[in-house]
Amino acid sequence: MAKIVLGLATSHTPMLLASDETLPRFAETDQSYKLRDKDGRPASYVELLQKADPRLAAMVKPDQLIARQNQARAAVVQLQKSLAAGRLDLLIVLGDDQDEAYL
Repeated sequence: MAKIVLGLATSHTPMLLASDETLPRFAETDQSYKLRDKDGRPASYVELLQKADPRLAAMVKPDQLIARQNQARAAVVQLQKSLAAGRLDLLIVLGDDQDEAYL
């Protein structure tokens, strides 16, 4: 009988693949998407910014993006260490990269 001995997961975040230099460009990219507000109505990027909690503005400053990206990178390193330490006989991976990395 098989036994599950380890479970790992990570969020879907572009920060796992982006370089520090490309982070500020996410705002540019976000402006090109068709967006919706919390009620599902079409909204522009500017409209959503106007409705957003002002405390969120600090989170998207370049230095804060890089700091959060470094946290995400450190977490991936920890996942790698945990996976290696698990000494697994079998590894099953479930995921959906939405054609972003593996096409």
